[in-house]
Amino acid sequence: MAHANRHGITGVLDARVIDTDAQVYARAEAEGSLTLRVAGTALVTEADTPETALARLAALRAAHPGPDFHVHSAKFFMDGVYENRTAANLAPYADAGGGNAPCMFTAEATKALMTALDAARFAIHVHVIGDAAARRALEGLEAARAANGPWPAQHQLAHLQLVDPADFARLQGLATANVQPLWARLEPPFSDPSLAMIGKARWQDVYAFRRMLDAGADWCLSSDWPVSTLNPFEIIETAITRQKRRDDDPEAPFQPDQALTIDDRHAPPRVFGRSDRA
Repeated sequence: MAHANRHGITGVLDARVIDTDAQVYARAEAEGSLTLRVAGTALVTEADTPETALARLAALRAAHPGPDFHVHSAKFFMDGVYENRTAANLAPYADAGGGNAPCMFTAEATKALMTALDAARFAIHVHVIGDAAARRALEGLEAARAANGPWPAQHQLAHLQLVDPADFARLQGLATANVQPLWARLEPPFSDPSLAMIGKARWQDVYAFRRMLDAGADWCLSSDWPVSTLNPFEIIETAITRQKRRDDDPEAPFQPDQALTIDDRHAPPRVFGRSDRA
């Protein structure tokens, strides 16, 4: 908390909360030592049914209503990451190793779980790296919308490293694109393996922030802490430059046509589940 406060951060969305995490936040809130407003995203697993997920998440939400720590959303890991070959692609990996990885939730389970949680007025927060994972998540959210109708849901797709261009417009009005610009730069130890697996023909679709915005997506910038920095200024800088800081001997900008500008507007604080608090 002190680390976040040092960067001027007063509110966070914790994108993976289980019962023990919730207990720590609740104790800090009760003791008056919680120096952040925390929106908690409770984990849903592949073993869950709609009934088990709803029972567990509803209990967490009821136990932690706020004001400074509240549980408001459901977290899905739809795939993994390229670094360990668990990102779910529509096409096989393009590197010498080939292969692919499945989505962690079947299409049927995704639709059933998201429809049930959406009906119970949980926001849906989905980790998506590959384009197959992005499509699976969008299909789940579309099924929930068709079944339950629209509401101010604050659904989010996080990361969106690779998205099929046919799916950019599907984000509009359905889910906020929660992106981490710090990864949208060339850092050979990290970027080389994933770009090789994606294949050069698809590089234009990697962290394609500008194209998402132009397609009408709501969006917000975020950190991937503790994997990456919590410093919002470095995150904003990378969103604009698409490269490391100049004094760090940067590589060339990565896909500079996908850069954001300081004038671009992001999603308001409703992504935290508190639209009345900035």
